[in-house]
Amino acid sequence: MPATPRSVLENFIESLAVATSMDEAWEIFNRAVNRYGVEHACYGFMATLPRKAVTAEVLTWSSHDEQFTEAYMANGHPDHDWSVNWSMNHTRAQRWNTPEVLDGLNEHEVKTEELAYDFGLYQGIVIPIRGATPLSWGGIGLAAPALAAAEWGALLDSHQAVLEILSQGFHEYVLSQGYFDHFNFSGRENEVLKWIACGLNKHEIADKLNISSRTAEVHIYRIRRKLGCVNDAQVTAKALVFNLVSA
Repeated sequence: MPATPRSVLENFIESLAVATSMDEAWEIFNRAVNRYGVEHACYGFMATLPRKAVTAEVLTWSSHDEQFTEAYMANGHPDHDWSVNWSMNHTRAQRWNTPEVLDGLNEHEVKTEELAYDFGLYQGIVIPIRGATPLSWGGIGLAAPALAAAEWGALLDSHQAVLEILSQGFHEYVLSQGYFDHFNFSGRENEVLKWIACGLNKHEIADKLNISSRTAEVHIYRIRRKLGCVNDAQVTAKALVFNLVSA
């Protein structure tokens, strides 16, 4: 008897019980969707901000190629990504590269799609996520570079409901762990926080971690937002007071 979306979700929730961090929970989610042919995933959540500010906070977790993520963030592509716009303005899932999507792309969105194609990100789906946090909207993107269009279409015909409920299940787990309410940093954010506390600026942090200054700036912005701080001095003070880094 085929597994139902509910039974898949129940097994997924049970598997999350062993997670000791949000990064580990993200890996468990990735393994769950991998079983259905999904190779890459990303998760982001944002406040309702002016459109120009999308770049400031978009990718919370991602299993995309790091070179793609660096290029995507450093060159401002979140501001011109149709899937980000879709997540902001819709609540139903949308498959990539349908006539509904492609016919509506502007020239900037086309360039973002070209970057994605360069990394094999052609077959996929975006699943909007809503609310119940101090933020207001977000989404999960799932990609299947190894599959041909017909194979991906057939997979979604059979398993889209499962992928959607797994995505919603991961988000609810994030909420249950207080991710949006407490100091809960990703592995990379912990690294950046350490160097902020050592007095390094965004350019020096970028050199230390071999990332772009723009990506370092994004991490710094997220850290400040999570800590409720306005500058690096306040971040350093709070990190030491709350024992978030070694003194």
